[in-house]
Amino acid sequence: MTVTLPDLKGRLAGADGSPGALSAWISYPGPDYHEALLRGGFDAVTFDLQHGLCTLADVGEGVVRARLVDKPVFVRVAIGDLSGAARCIDFGALGIILPMIETEEDAARLVRAIKYPPLGQRSYGPTRVAQLNGMTGRDYFAAANAAVLGLAMIETPGAVDQLDAILRVEGLDGIFVGPSDLSMALGAAKPEPENERTERVIEEIGAKARAAGLVAGIYALTPEAARRYRGYGYGFVCLGSDAGLMLQAATDASRAARL
Repeated sequence: MTVTLPDLKGRLAGADGSPGALSAWISYPGPDYHEALLRGGFDAVTFDLQHGLCTLADVGEGVVRARLVDKPVFVRVAIGDLSGAARCIDFGALGIILPMIETEEDAARLVRAIKYPPLGQRSYGPTRVAQLNGMTGRDYFAAANAAVLGLAMIETPGAVDQLDAILRVEGLDGIFVGPSDLSMALGAAKPEPENERTERVIEEIGAKARAAGLVAGIYALTPEAARRYRGYGYGFVCLGSDAGLMLQAATDASRAARL
């Protein structure tokens, strides 16, 4: 029996009417509660290595836990950390989000780091990820370029201005919007992802990505924002944060118990 990797790009880009995916956002270490979030209704988990406390080791453990429930792991790596991106996919992550992309060359560097030749220059060494998926190294090599997603983070005016060129980069699978940084880059004095100008740009970015047949991803602070972004055509939405969800659940439970 031939083992293959999932078609995440088709699912997240809305192929055949797919509803996309809702991901938990992981900032804190703790594989047991990462697994709990996946069992609680999220379709994926996204580890934040840019601002969160997690390490590459946490990603490796998180991939194993996610496999228990047959769900994918995405990773937002630190700015410019292409070697870390390559290691995450060798561990078994299926999506990489690279922050602060400004140009098509920035996006092309992401592709080179995470795609095997001829699309990229990813070094061959899939021992762990092939084993995790029950595949031979040769079978993994054949499937990996289509299965592993590279998302360019759009969060600056420069990236918005260069969006058409970024979307044309061969091998790029999609974009991921950072609404808070984008709002400040567009002139807000503080993070205001729901201001009118930012909302308009977010809607335009999503429409362009979808028109190009690519994944449109975004971070949503609230469930209301997540629903709104899905209405704009975003097929990959990361909701809130693990810390925020735990704090809200603890607050709601303790308040209800005292009524």
